[in-house]
Amino acid sequence: MGVVKDCFRVLNEIVTLGGYGRLEEAQEQYQASYNAYKEVHDEASAIDKSVNSNLEQLGNSVERVKYRLDRVEKLLKAAVNTSLQTEISPSESLERLESFGSSFSTAAGVGFGSVLGGSAAVGAWALVSILGSASTGTAIAGLSGVAATNATLAWFGGGALAAGGAGMSGGMMVLGGIVAAPIIIFSAWGTHKKAEKVEAEKIKVDSELQSLSEKMPGFRKQLQAVEEYTQQMREICEAYNSNIDEKLNTVYPMGVLSVLKQKILRLFNRNPYREEQVQAIEGVGVATQEILDMFTCTQKEVDTDL
Repeated sequence: MGVVKDCFRVLNEIVTLGGYGRLEEAQEQYQASYNAYKEVHDEASAIDKSVNSNLEQLGNSVERVKYRLDRVEKLLKAAVNTSLQTEISPSESLERLESFGSSFSTAAGVGFGSVLGGSAAVGAWALVSILGSASTGTAIAGLSGVAATNATLAWFGGGALAAGGAGMSGGMMVLGGIVAAPIIIFSAWGTHKKAEKVEAEKIKVDSELQSLSEKMPGFRKQLQAVEEYTQQMREICEAYNSNIDEKLNTVYPMGVLSVLKQKILRLFNRNPYREEQVQAIEGVGVATQEILDMFTCTQKEVDTDL
């Protein structure tokens, strides 16, 4: 059988003037290049999925924080109407809550165009709000609308173009998928006339492999940072949620009935809160300021405190 195959190969070489051997060699070289490319692409795709999974989990935690902050906002407005004196001014906290809510709505409602949506968009915004600032030095959590979106994208792109980063387009690439759709393996088993096409496809695969390989160190570094900080931030968020739930239960032990009772007491100019409720409200204010501070701290503070 081997003798027949060898004879067939020699005959093909003679008939095609060496074209058969060229095609066979080109196919082998292309397959080797594609295998190397696929290995790197698979790793990059795994990193991409992990980054987005971490951002989505963080986004879920931040969305739960936002739910509590909405309840806290109502509580603080009631405290203002009661002229309640607390350690932290309810009016000041309300201003900061409004600013936070505006930026949060940008991430949750608009996201980043077709790049990210839902919880992952919230997670990306939260991560950047805590770890970075806009190119102007302004805390991203204090921005809203297009400004917040652009600043977040630029951060993920490695910084503003003027500062040597990849800018918003780089951020779109990172958040929208670290890697584009993989190259589909080129199949050209056929006549020797396809040898040139196979060789051309190999050059394309080699180019993609080189480009992707150069980006891999950055991808790995990004994943490490995302995993490290999202885990810490999620723990902080969940601790806040638990703390606020406990204090709100003290302020509203009977839920809606407590709210109604307190409104009636205000109508008769009577203090609607007992001493332990006042202390709980003060605790809510302190904890809320701390969580809002986390979203406006600088990179230096994060490195020191987290």
